[in-house]
Amino acid sequence: MSNPSYGSDKVNAFMKAWKEYNSSKENYIKHLTDFKTTTDEVIVDHSNAIPFSENSTDLMKNNEKTILTNERVIMKKRNSTIDNNSLNKLNINNDYISSMSFDPQKSNQSNSFVQLGLSDIDYDINTNKSAVHKFNNSEGDKHILSQGNCEMDSVRECDSYAKMLNKPYYGLSTNLDENECYCHTFNSSPGTHYTDNLITKETNINNISYLGVLFDGGLYGLKDNIYSKNYDNLYDYVSAKQDGRIQQIFAPLKINCNPFVGSNVNRIAINDLGMLRCQNK
Repeated sequence: MSNPSYGSDKVNAFMKAWKEYNSSKENYIKHLTDFKTTTDEVIVDHSNAIPFSENSTDLMKNNEKTILTNERVIMKKRNSTIDNNSLNKLNINNDYISSMSFDPQKSNQSNSFVQLGLSDIDYDINTNKSAVHKFNNSEGDKHILSQGNCEMDSVRECDSYAKMLNKPYYGLSTNLDENECYCHTFNSSPGTHYTDNLITKETNINNISYLGVLFDGGLYGLKDNIYSKNYDNLYDYVSAKQDGRIQQIFAPLKINCNPFVGSNVNRIAINDLGMLRCQNK
């Protein structure tokens, strides 16, 4: 006798669900295949792109409604439209149609729109500048980073924000009244060259193993590669300073402060560790 719970209705429902599953699976596989094809083509086009300089353009074609970049990326211009069904796909010429809009007032380079990995970034050491500049809090494009004072995380966040906007210069400011940290981005070098806190000092010390700012705020060079041999006893540095194991480069900020431990106890004479007595009972 058949089980009435397994009637034709349940079988038909199962077969329908099975067909829908197979159809969805095939559609998903097709989308993955199309995505891989598109990604592979974009990578190849990027590798074959002609390098461009900082002030040049990489636009191959500049039409009325769209532009074609050196990396074969098509983008619509401001106030123009592209059929949504063709976005984020390859056209018949294997050009990638981006959903991004192109604004010639902000950038003329396609890498502003196609972000790459660290291995794709070329670094020219000759472009590295150590100059520090002053700027007015009202200058540049202003962006609120966080509440409170600017911290090291604010520097990294502002650096990333400037890269995202393709801005070569950035700076931080704090509004004490509103308790906010701001990131300023610039297209050109802002303000005046600031050298007040940049100090250059020549020194003739050599053959040192450590260089650093110690607890008294001074900059020192330590000679022995075994750190504990650069002082005697319990961080006593007087004799080490005399025989050159510790050499001062910049004067300390705090006088009569031990460079190794600061203001803590460091010159204790231990004369007796006591006696251990055992007594039998």
